[in-house]
Amino acid sequence: MTPIGREAFTLCDAETTDVASLAPLYLELQVAHDEAGTLPAAAERLAGKMRHGYRITMLCLDARPVGYAMWFDLGDDIFIRHFAIGRDHQGQGLGRMFLERLVRERLPARDMIRLDASVEPARRFWGAMGFEDKARVMRRPMAEMLQEIDR
Repeated sequence: MTPIGREAFTLCDAETTDVASLAPLYLELQVAHDEAGTLPAAAERLAGKMRHGYRITMLCLDARPVGYAMWFDLGDDIFIRHFAIGRDHQGQGLGRMFLERLVRERLPARDMIRLDASVEPARRFWGAMGFEDKARVMRRPMAEMLQEIDR
């Protein structure tokens, strides 16, 4: 396979009309978090996030998204909710290139970039990008805890 030159990739700001083409990538990410769903439901979740102020920047090849970042401007900081490269394009350094271009070309200048890296592959990627692991999100089903308390 011949590597694709970095210059072939463009950054595109998503509009709500783009959510159908982003839905497969979104589902790939959600499957990693055990939150699979249907393409129409994924498209609606993406559109809902956009309606609530999230912006989505896509990494495109031939006008087709191969990755995306969903982010929110908190004023002092930027919060990256999702950052994904499609499986067919992983392992080629596109994540690093996309992040560098996203910061340089799309994100407004702020004090800090924050994110939740709740799965191990994400923690490895963000650590390699120089991010510090400051906190872990922990969760437990409330019903399970109530059963334990009631014993």
